[in-house]
Amino acid sequence: MADLLKVENIRCSDAEWPIRKPLSLRLKEGEIGVILALGRPIADTLLRAIQGQVGLDAGRIVLAGDPIAGGGTGISSVGRNCRLVPADGALVPHLSVAQNIQLVMRGLNKRQRQEQLDQLLDEVDLLHAADLLADHLPAEERQRTALARALVAQPQLLLWQEPFAPYPEGEQMALVDEIEQILQARRLTCLITTANVRAGMALAQRLGVCDDERLLQWDSPERLYHCPAQRDVARATGNGVFLQGFVQPDNSLSSELGGLRFSQDNDWIRTGRPIEFLLRPEHVRFEKRGLRCATITSKRFLGGYIDYRLLLEEGSVIPVTAPSQIDLALGKKFCFRVDMPHLMVFRPDKEEPVDLGRAYSIG
Repeated sequence: MADLLKVENIRCSDAEWPIRKPLSLRLKEGEIGVILALGRPIADTLLRAIQGQVGLDAGRIVLAGDPIAGGGTGISSVGRNCRLVPADGALVPHLSVAQNIQLVMRGLNKRQRQEQLDQLLDEVDLLHAADLLADHLPAEERQRTALARALVAQPQLLLWQEPFAPYPEGEQMALVDEIEQILQARRLTCLITTANVRAGMALAQRLGVCDDERLLQWDSPERLYHCPAQRDVARATGNGVFLQGFVQPDNSLSSELGGLRFSQDNDWIRTGRPIEFLLRPEHVRFEKRGLRCATITSKRFLGGYIDYRLLLEEGSVIPVTAPSQIDLALGKKFCFRVDMPHLMVFRPDKEEPVDLGRAYSIG
């Protein structure tokens, strides 16, 4: 499938949150891209640059094969076949939901306008609120109204700031399903910014992590989680800890977890210097006669699983996720083995890790 959106080495200085380091990404037609925004939201500056609200100092933006910004090209925001759903909705407060949507309808007679309005209200679940003033709406319904307005133009690309923010935690995963249904029904490509890691990862087909200066990584959600390109990406994409270890000549790693055998060789790591490696909760498996044991210092029952914190003999605390059938008391020993699909190892003098492949406990 072809790329619908290409952002190539753009920089934007004339913005509230400038993009000073070149930023690039690609999104294929029909894909849902999500950027997890850390720190200052330069991810929102990216959306506004694509929409045409922010100019470029360098680089270019291509939509459906046509340059829309940069390189001497400058198509107005109205002329671009993309629409932005802003976090605050940007509605006219003294107009109703229906009137806010109808404001952007063009070239339709009265009957056509009403038919399109009814279809959009049904699509975003707002038929019950059509006559309510925007100023009286809860945040969730303001956002739905803004979404309906954006869909009026039938854009090729939908840009969306913080879709999950107005919703309580218990409703956010249901919203993931609803967004997918709307986008798939319209065969819409979408780029979203959010601080919600769980919902963002569940929705994304392409995922990025942005700090206050740059896009740190842009890849599949699975790659970002299992093979983060930097420590900040690892921290942003899930629960985990960094532990110290020493690589041995026989392709093993000695650490507080005991010995770990890994599957891939790498020259730089045979120096005897200490390294750090990433441990995720699911890498630790309960085993009644496991090679190592640790003391349970906290536990939280979460339905199908229990979130444990284990104190290792050497003093580090590690997170562990276990099925709820493995219900052990505080202060008891939790015996385990380690099995991880990717051993991500960081040197003290390097930000980028090395993937040493599958790793598992050895005696």
